[in-house]
Amino acid sequence: MNVFRALDIVKKKQFFKKLFYKKKFTSNNSYVNQILSTLPGRTMSRPLMLHIETVNICNHNCIFCAYEANKNKKMIMSMDLFSKVVSDYVDIGGGGISLTPSPGEIFFDPLLMKRLQLLGNVPQITSISITTNGIGSEKYGNQELKDILCRFDRVHISIYGLNASEYSQITRCQTFDQCISSIRRIVEYANPNVVSFGFRLLYNRNESEINTWVQNTFGRAIPYGYTTEYTTWGSLILCELNELPGDARWKEMPHISKPCFRPLISIKVCVSGDLSLCVCSDRSSQDLLLGSVIKQSIESMYNSQKCKQFWSSGENVPESCKKCSTYQSIDEFNPYWLEKPIDYIGG
Repeated sequence: MNVFRALDIVKKKQFFKKLFYKKKFTSNNSYVNQILSTLPGRTMSRPLMLHIETVNICNHNCIFCAYEANKNKKMIMSMDLFSKVVSDYVDIGGGGISLTPSPGEIFFDPLLMKRLQLLGNVPQITSISITTNGIGSEKYGNQELKDILCRFDRVHISIYGLNASEYSQITRCQTFDQCISSIRRIVEYANPNVVSFGFRLLYNRNESEINTWVQNTFGRAIPYGYTTEYTTWGSLILCELNELPGDARWKEMPHISKPCFRPLISIKVCVSGDLSLCVCSDRSSQDLLLGSVIKQSIESMYNSQKCKQFWSSGENVPESCKKCSTYQSIDEFNPYWLEKPIDYIGG
């Protein structure tokens, strides 16, 4: 199904080859398969990437994160479900996968190495990425950590403040030295070309100050971004927002007039198996859920009437989107992300 029919931007040829694929018809009967192989495939729709949330447990409780507000049961995705998700993704063409939990910390997934080994044997998976705060990686020995990190095409590391005081204000934890030590090991053992930083700050700094801190702390320059502006995590943070310390602030709600382009880049399989149009939402946002991977295929859910209605919604966007300061209109989509969606999501 062409779920993007209402979007003028997708009618360009460059979009078509990335967001559509030909459905393959198969049968348990070999003779029937021979006949089916001669028939033209049916055009189906897909996102550019897939987020798989294998764990929703975190070591931090950041003041601008939805982790505290998220009341879902803390879980680890089974390998059987993970295998099914990957198989479903291959059926719609495969591509890039992010293993970044939202919210959560990937190194608290005890099955991480098994998942990476499985993905490494699937040629249709073109990239694997994560965003991590580093803590949890210390449970791996040096060689084991190297073996894990070498399988990633992007390791985006979130750094919370430039000192112990700022870190503890943000994370409500007293583990700054442990965190920096863990990040140093990741920087040491990962391919230098795949590591980047995302600084989450409470106080404004200039780039010269950040550059000096990176050089002094890690011994070399590392690409980074930084912010003191924080969003409402889709619709997960529904309580009244507390004032943030220092120079930090909540992002103002944008004018919402069309579908958000974020589900064009990536959708999310929650740790429970629910398929969400928004990476930053979970089963609490029923209007963004397409169904369960346990019961249905990703192909059938993304090519469903509900998904088509989302992209055809115009100004009647889902209520969850109306509460979301992460929203970005489809008109703001950069065609560059067709080729490098990982550059938009970070990790």
